[in-house]
Amino acid sequence: MRIKKPRKTPEQKQEIYDVYTYGDMTVLEISKTYKISTATIYKFVRELENAKNE
Repeated sequence: MRIKKPRKTPEQKQEIYDVYTYGDMTVLEISKTYKISTATIYKFVRELENAKNE
């Protein structure tokens, strides 16, 4: 039986977004730090930017 990885909390998603937007880390560095894929980072960024524009 496979155990699912825990999802990131909204606070963690916001932190990743802030590092992506205002930090000096590359997407690859962020993905290694938070142990998520680069696609997931872009998904979080897109979700938060869409929520901001609504």
